[in-house]
Amino acid sequence: MLELLPVTKEDELQKLLQEEQVSSDAQALAAWERGRMLGCVTFQVEGETAELLTIRWEDDMGLLDGMVRATAALCYEQGARRIQCRDAAWESRMKMVGFAKKDGVMLAELPEYFQKCKS
Repeated sequence: MLELLPVTKEDELQKLLQEEQVSSDAQALAAWERGRMLGCVTFQVEGETAELLTIRWEDDMGLLDGMVRATAALCYEQGARRIQCRDAAWESRMKMVGFAKKDGVMLAELPEYFQKCKS
């Protein structure tokens, strides 16, 4: 069974953030199946804006969609009203999971983003 869970154990979180080469104050969500990590997202929430910092996943668009939506939900719970991805290399993939380009970044406005979730 696939599980999408925030990484909350401090030692595991810091190890993951170091591997992803992001700030030690970032957060992470990981996708697990049978004890194996299939992917992860690192992110930060500042005020009403959340930013996806890194995304690592096995080439499965369904998994990517699930990880991004689960991350968006975590960010929304923390007060974010939009989520963005600045990495231009991810533009086409982010479009496929419901983001749109605005002011040079890939962006999704929350909670409208959740209304477009695939069923």
